[in-house]
Amino acid sequence: MLSLMYEGFHGDADWKRLSAVLVILSIVGGLAFLYLWLNAKAILVQRQVSEMALEVKRLETELLGLEYRVEAALSPEALLQLVKELNEKAKEAGEPLLVPLKKEQIIPIPGDVERGND
Repeated sequence: MLSLMYEGFHGDADWKRLSAVLVILSIVGGLAFLYLWLNAKAILVQRQVSEMALEVKRLETELLGLEYRVEAALSPEALLQLVKELNEKAKEAGEPLLVPLKKEQIIPIPGDVERGND
């Protein structure tokens, strides 16, 4: 088969043309492969960015929930309730009682000030 193909070519011009066609096809094939590979990588990177953005949103939501819980735990009402509970335990143990505070005596500190974002 190859010998028939070889005999069909008469001269160097045919071989040069075949070589040029093979080189061009190799370049085009390589470029097509590179294009597809880069597109696949770009899609993977976009997916990772989307996952990271979703994770950031989830963490922001969790942070807001935690900030709410901290503010609720440090509210004047919650602190007064804690003092009452501690006084009840102190009565049972025979320890001195805590002085109950009035709501006006409790000064809440905003969360931003605590973090230094004032």
